[in-house]
Amino acid sequence: MNANTTRYENRQHSTLWRESIAPFSILLLMLTAWWAFLHYSPFLSITQPSNTASNNEWLFLLDALITLPLACLLLIKDKKKALIKGVLLASLALVVGSYLLPNEQQHWLPALMDVRFVVLGLMVALEVITIISVLTLIRTEFNAGTDLDSAILKGTSSFIPEGVVQKIMWFEGRMWACLLMSKTLASLPLKGDKHFSYWQKDGTHTNALGFIFVIAIEIPVVHVLLHFIWSPFAANVVTALSVFSLIFVIAERNAMKLRPISLLLHSKQHSPQLVIRYGLSNPITLPVSEIASISLHNTYVKRAAHIKRFNYSGVPNIKILLKDKGQKVTEYYLGVDAPERFIEALEHSKQD
Repeated sequence: MNANTTRYENRQHSTLWRESIAPFSILLLMLTAWWAFLHYSPFLSITQPSNTASNNEWLFLLDALITLPLACLLLIKDKKKALIKGVLLASLALVVGSYLLPNEQQHWLPALMDVRFVVLGLMVALEVITIISVLTLIRTEFNAGTDLDSAILKGTSSFIPEGVVQKIMWFEGRMWACLLMSKTLASLPLKGDKHFSYWQKDGTHTNALGFIFVIAIEIPVVHVLLHFIWSPFAANVVTALSVFSLIFVIAERNAMKLRPISLLLHSKQHSPQLVIRYGLSNPITLPVSEIASISLHNTYVKRAAHIKRFNYSGVPNIKILLKDKGQKVTEYYLGVDAPERFIEALEHSKQD
């Protein structure tokens, strides 16, 4: 592993710790400390007289509404992201605090619990406006003839800084585009000189249609059963998750045909590259020069940190082994419709 790769990974780990793990750890420590103080400390006991116990709520609100957001602002460089995370952690702390503090000690918490819904509504409205703006940019790129992944990445990067959130938005943008604009996408050019499909392998496309019918039939039946057997709230939650699952499967089925695996041949701009698109997953670009070997495959592949699998049903029929240059992933297993043609094209590009 070279020095640049090591520094990059260390920087990524540092960012992950500082922006994601550390703020949530502070929240957990705060809530744990409050639970211990309220139950075991003689100074903040829940059994103490009411005239002294009334300070418990104020101290808790100071931690939840000032300490947590301030910690996020200090730890996260992007202040917009820090503010959003601070508000979310503070809201979560208020929810947990409403259960930690006895009812007789709560004076301001009930009112703040109502305010959190207003804050949540404003945040959702902001996200909806952002998504609409991103989709507008994506459609503009589509009209200019840009391929799907480049258009969505350009649209999301205009509003969201690079990181985990951008990758999630990239995925969601791809899902909604494949669901709502599949006919438009089918007419757009794809990045690559040779394309290899995978939707026919082992009846993948037909199996996905079967899943769609099963989920669609299941939704009203399960909703009615949960409504009367459990509770209306539980029925609504499960139904919402089931509807989202249905949307995802439909978009995934559309993406099977719209996003093939592609090979970019040698040109003045780049050396030969293999672009692995599979369903809705984020694309992976592999320089052909880094491929040590490619061969047919016909056995089950277990999960491992150094292995990536792209296959819907049956077993993968292609194995790609990379040259060891310190990468985390050194083996790729693919399921394609015409494995012999795929290997022949890739071997030919290695000779260019």
